[in-house]
Amino acid sequence: MNITDGISLFNQNKYREALSFFEEYVKENPGDGRAYYYIGMIYDGRNKERIAIGYYKRALELGLKDKELISCLLSLSSSLRKVGEYEEPLKYLEKAEELGSRDPFLYYVRSLCLMKLGRIKEAEENIEIAIKLNPKAIIYRRIKNEILKIYSK
Repeated sequence: MNITDGISLFNQNKYREALSFFEEYVKENPGDGRAYYYIGMIYDGRNKERIAIGYYKRALELGLKDKELISCLLSLSSSLRKVGEYEEPLKYLEKAEELGSRDPFLYYVRSLCLMKLGRIKEAEENIEIAIKLNPKAIIYRRIKNEILKIYSK
């Protein structure tokens, strides 16, 4: 088995087949973090964040490189936020930023976490960066408006 076969299925949006592939693959290659990362992505896409979180964390433990590492950190952070964790994602987002990520999604997720933690000024700073990096993203402007409403209270 070659992991690129599973990645190819994933990239073709054949998630059911990709999941079956990766589940078999990890039985033979339990030390390959990439397989766990892709399994996490599949569960995340099915709105099963709690399951995805375990796979993302395992992928990070085993090791990922480059874009997959940053993507895993961002995906894990987003999933944690969706299940009501707001402090823990901040450390993963910081790591992604340290690795050079300038993905607007990083600043968006961080802003949402900071808002929930009551750190409104920092939330505003982060959503401003997200807007600067992707001015066309309407959702970022909506978050900015929510922050402004908090300020006006």
